[in-house]
Parts: sequence; C-alpha cells; structure tokens
Amino acid sequence: QEAAIDRLGVGRYTKVFLHYATPWWRDGDGRPFVLCVADGDHHFSTLMCQDESLGDDWCLEATLTGADADAYDADPARGLAAVLARLEAAMPAYPGPPARCAHTDWRADPFARGAYSYWRVGAADDDG
Repeated sequence: QEAAIDRLGVGRYTKVFLHYATPWWRDGDGRPFVLCVADGDHHFSTLMCQDESLGDDWCLEATLTGADADAYDADPARGLAAVLARLEAAMPAYPGPPARCAHTDWRADPFARGAYSYWRVGAADDDG
C-alpha cells in the first residue's frame, strides 16, 4: 500500500465559480476548454474552464492548479481580477464581471490542505 501511495502525485487545486445571466462562453455543447494567455501583469498563464450550469443558473468554473491556486488563495481579489482578465483577453464575447462568484477554500481544510491526488506516469490501475 505504501508503494502505491508513493506512485501517486499531489498538487494544489482551487475552483472559481462565475455566475452569469447567460452562457456567453458556450460554443455548442459546453465542453471544457483551456485558455493560455501569457501577457499582462496577471499571475495566471493557463486557465481551465468548464460549464457547470444547472437550469437557469449559468456557471462557468475556472480551475486553477499549482502556483496559480496558491496565488489565488493568497489574495482572492487579485486572483479574481486575473481570472477575469484572462477571460477578457481570450474570449471576444466576454461580457464583463459575473453577477456573483464563489471559490473553494480547500487550503483551509485541515485534511486536504487544498491538495488533490492524481495517478503519475507509471502508476498501476489498482493503485487507486
């Protein structure tokens, strides 16, 4: 069991939920997409987004990992501004700030400490 645990990787993880009046980001079936923007004075270079809408609650989830998650959690106001700047730079249909937003605070969780685990290359199917 210890060897199986050693084959798993661990990283930092934060989700930001952006609620809008309309699903302006959709281009069909709402599949996840990745934005890679490397200009400006923002600390995020990559942003993974996923449509998490339920009914009329249009929600775009932005997933941050590693140093980006740490930076967001250290200063959520600056982190949110950086997420929105990435959306604005990469998506012509960007309508401006969301009606409301929320984010996970798993770093404060005494058990998870904001981490997630994943199978590293070389891990076996029965390691999980």
